[in-house]
Amino acid sequence: MANKKRKTVASTKKVEKKAENIEEVKAGKPKKSFLIRKKNKPEKKKAITTPKAEEKETQVAPAEPAQEPVKEQKTGHRPKLSPVQKQKIRGGILMLIGLATLIFVGTLLFGKLFRPQQLADLLPNDNAVALLEIDTDGSSAQVKQFFELMKNYPVFQRTAMTAIINAALSVDSEKEIQPWLGRRVGLAIIAGRAGGSLDSLIFIESAEHNMTLEYMQKHAPTFFEAQSLAPQDAQSLTAPNPAATAETPPPTEIRPTTANPPKIIATDIEGIKIYEYENGPKIGFTFINNYLVLAPSKENIQDFASQYISADHLSADPYYRKVAGNLPQGAMIFAYIDYQKLFSALEKNETFVAQKGQDLLALKPFLSLFRAEGLTVFAEGNRFVAQTFTALDKEILDGENYITFSEKYEGRLLDLVDEEPIFLAGGHDLTKELNRVEDIFKSGTKAPAMVFDGLIEAQKQKYFGSDIGLKEDIYPLFTGEYLAVIENSLEQPVVSLLLELKDNATSVSLFDKIVNEFVKVSGVFTPRIQEVTLPDGTVGKEIVASPEKIERSTGQYKNVAITSLKLGETGIKVHYAILDNIVAISTGEDTLQRMIDRHEGDLKEGLTSGKYYERNLKPVLTSADEIIEVKLGALTQMFGLNENSFISPYLVPFNNFTVTKNFFEDGISTTYLVEII
Repeated sequence: MANKKRKTVASTKKVEKKAENIEEVKAGKPKKSFLIRKKNKPEKKKAITTPKAEEKETQVAPAEPAQEPVKEQKTGHRPKLSPVQKQKIRGGILMLIGLATLIFVGTLLFGKLFRPQQLADLLPNDNAVALLEIDTDGSSAQVKQFFELMKNYPVFQRTAMTAIINAALSVDSEKEIQPWLGRRVGLAIIAGRAGGSLDSLIFIESAEHNMTLEYMQKHAPTFFEAQSLAPQDAQSLTAPNPAATAETPPPTEIRPTTANPPKIIATDIEGIKIYEYENGPKIGFTFINNYLVLAPSKENIQDFASQYISADHLSADPYYRKVAGNLPQGAMIFAYIDYQKLFSALEKNETFVAQKGQDLLALKPFLSLFRAEGLTVFAEGNRFVAQTFTALDKEILDGENYITFSEKYEGRLLDLVDEEPIFLAGGHDLTKELNRVEDIFKSGTKAPAMVFDGLIEAQKQKYFGSDIGLKEDIYPLFTGEYLAVIENSLEQPVVSLLLELKDNATSVSLFDKIVNEFVKVSGVFTPRIQEVTLPDGTVGKEIVASPEKIERSTGQYKNVAITSLKLGETGIKVHYAILDNIVAISTGEDTLQRMIDRHEGDLKEGLTSGKYYERNLKPVLTSADEIIEVKLGALTQMFGLNENSFISPYLVPFNNFTVTKNFFEDGISTTYLVEII
């Protein structure tokens, strides 16, 4: 690191006047600030010109003799331009080009210089695990769009949100924070020096550093109360009393108050001032460029400042650049996480390994594939749009693509579904994705591969027995399009599954084979309580899994055969029918009949004919490989959140939640749409 050029630390708003109660100390041997430029500038050399050159410069071009006006020729040809006129035209064109270039470059520079600095330009690359940035600029287009989008909901208005901030921080934010608050706040997670520790840094853009320092001094009690003091910390906050004995009462604890604010001590380290409180909260903070940076301790902030000066920054990391480059700019929220750095830190954390080590080991081959991920959130029209990009580790892929689709997903099965389902998930060629996931697990160590195979095989064995193979019998049914749908409610759901068969004759025979084995194995188990006699003769009770008898019956609807399976005494019935090259399965017989009606052309109303589809699904199908749609109201109702008087006002605006996923050679792009009512 010694051969690296030191980076300049500067602020657009320098601290010219120290706030009261700020004491500055020097750390070790005083060093010259690297902000000071050299004063001894070399004198400019005088221009030397020869007499001939001077004579040439002072010569005046002879005036051109007056010319007779050119008479217009009868042939209709335009008069020829003189060399002087041609020169003027060329000069005018060059001037316009130069002006356009100046405007273009000036616009780029203006946007670059006056937009908030990204946290990735400040964070050290070696141990920056994650970051979150939020736009706080009230004049920005995104913040304005947010409040316009939520204008009908009082809890999301400025006054209500300001009241929450005031209550949380015990301040008048309009008077004490807004005057110095900049355009962006952020949070960063840093891998600490201690084994497996993850430390947090808070970034707040400061428009005026002196005012920020005054706030930090005045409201130190807020930070003090927010921190939980350890027993050893409490001792340092007591008034010294050398005469105290075991018989004397303990010394009176001195807590900083607004009337008695703690002293702020400033220590200069390599040109950066590190601030801490004397007899106050055990936090450290500094100013880096336009940002106030806070850390849990003075040591944390010193480590960060030292790495900021000497280390490479996160913005130079190739995975960060790939992720950020595949996401739209100018978002209201931006987040980034490096999974490899996170797992590396967790592996060093003894407490985490002791509790979750086996889980981490089992999932590591799969999770290691996803190297880093970024998120942006925009307010747009009548919805919020979030987009993520997940960068894949090329070494684990070993030169192969994660998933490649030879065909485009068209959503053909959506035509058979009712107008507004509570949940739907669709895509194509699920077999390819399942096989790829299995390959990734098996590319790791032997133990995770065995765990993965064991889990899949156990579930298959439970419901279909040993005569059905996953790859031989089940996977081929998912090579076409698939669609899973939930209707009615999540408390009493009607569940449907539609499969588009690629090889109709072969796939139908496979499906019949799977159903026959399912009926024979009776793979539905219901927990029952039964009495048991213990070895000492006492009678106890235990829960056992009892297999349910499955009854099969066949009926007909509009010349289409419908097979029904009654799952014992569970009250569940499953109905299915073959519609040309489509297997339609549903727990609701009337739902299956409507699917048949739409397939036969006897029913026009459905999902693809309604506003729900036009508004939420159709716009995203053009670029999706997978799609998920959820009615958020059904989820909040299931978890009982709609009856919560405090939470429910914050949930009311959010309606439909749509997720689309696209697979690329080196990453996965996912889009999330949240519709506002």
